[in-house]
Amino acid sequence: MKNKKSEKYFKYIKSKKMVFLYLAIILLSSFLIFRLLDVNAGILTGNSVKITGEAIKQEQINAEKDKLIKEPVEVKEKRDYNSKTYKNPDGTYTAVISAGNEFFFNGTDFNYIEKISQPRIEKKDIILNRKPFPFRNVFEMGTYILAEGINASIDLETNELVLRDANNNILQILPRPFSVDANNNTLMNNYKIYQKKQKLTISVEVDKTWLDNAKYPVVIDPDTVTITQTYMGQVTLDYATNFYARGVNVTSIGWKSQSQDEGTTYRTFIEFDTTSIPDTSNVTNVTLNISVNSISFEQTPSCSQNMPEVTTSISRFNSSKISNNNTYPTNSTGDEFLYNNISTGYNGLGTYRNGLNYTLPGKEYSIDLGNNSYDDLKGQLTNNFFAIGIYGSPEESTFECEDSVDFNDSADVSGKPKLIVTYADNAAGCTVPGSGDFTCNSTCVFTTQAVTINGGDLYIRDNCNLTLNGSSSISFTATDNYIFIYKGGQLNINNGSGINNV
Repeated sequence: MKNKKSEKYFKYIKSKKMVFLYLAIILLSSFLIFRLLDVNAGILTGNSVKITGEAIKQEQINAEKDKLIKEPVEVKEKRDYNSKTYKNPDGTYTAVISAGNEFFFNGTDFNYIEKISQPRIEKKDIILNRKPFPFRNVFEMGTYILAEGINASIDLETNELVLRDANNNILQILPRPFSVDANNNTLMNNYKIYQKKQKLTISVEVDKTWLDNAKYPVVIDPDTVTITQTYMGQVTLDYATNFYARGVNVTSIGWKSQSQDEGTTYRTFIEFDTTSIPDTSNVTNVTLNISVNSISFEQTPSCSQNMPEVTTSISRFNSSKISNNNTYPTNSTGDEFLYNNISTGYNGLGTYRNGLNYTLPGKEYSIDLGNNSYDDLKGQLTNNFFAIGIYGSPEESTFECEDSVDFNDSADVSGKPKLIVTYADNAAGCTVPGSGDFTCNSTCVFTTQAVTINGGDLYIRDNCNLTLNGSSSISFTATDNYIFIYKGGQLNINNGSGINNV
């Protein structure tokens, strides 16, 4: 009996000791102060860091979350007509901006553009091999089920068929159709539409007299244009005539020639709409995705020159909106000005990247545009655009040679150029006050920035995710200042960044 009582007694004492030990650890953790001495990635330096016991526990929770959240997740609320946005595990965002509409608004949210109708409304020739019998002059193009929020109408001035979404934004235009007979006689036709709720029937009406007298076969040709939110195209220089010309939604670079001492140089421009990125954002990466449609590198018999493979440069258009008709009017003067700026950069700003090679047709290339592009894009977020020029080298030849690259500019959004922008949506809470404490309550990313806290402490609150990138640093002007990290708060210090004393 004594032995059993003794065992119970010792177990009781042991459990009491464990309780006191746990309490001691928790109390110690709650007021633990670390003083760190070295400056390296992930290590705080030069000042004291006060970490609560809850923060230690939260660190374990965050580690478990990191195991689950390894991939960016799309934030559907941030969708725009030409972009979608992903939230990254570190709290930053990545916007994928397409050179064309990718979504439409149905009255509630944004859906993919290819879902505006079933089947998809697109170019469809109506071929009449003989005169209709019994005779008729209205021909059905098709019946379509429109998505919620999509409406069709006919422009009474242009006779175009226009598709709009719930925001009244134009998504697609079907230009006025025309007919052509076997003698190449042409006639403009008219659309007739009938819409009941979401069911749309499109027909083409041809003049009866013209159709009765036409030589068959007759082709009735409705056409389709997809509206783009991106202004892109090419500027050409004809060396024989010294004539400059601009074309939109076509993108080529390099030299094309059909006879000796004559040829055309092609240069490309792209202006992306960056409306979806908040004006207060801190941009940490800008990448251009561009796919090659075809490459011409021909050595014809008269092309005795050993032509090198064309290389590409991407030029800067910071604060210069290419679609601004006052800066680049659509005439010979404006086209020449744009042509020259593509090779020099606007106001001689130069290039983001040089010496790029595109050797595989059909492949999409990703090009990091570098630090200048981050600053350029950030500096003009309030203007909602980011523009670049693309040109090749060599650009001219005295021989009958082809040395050019044609980029993918098809109506299919998946093949068009894209701008991939990673940013932190720095709210007002990311602005460091002139004096006193700096309290972070949101996601804040500092890239190559020197942050000075003048006479106060740094508080990383529950909802704060503060990241230092590049050569960023946090400095304190006074001694005995602290960094307080609360439950749920995160401080990320990457290579090259650190905490310093002033």
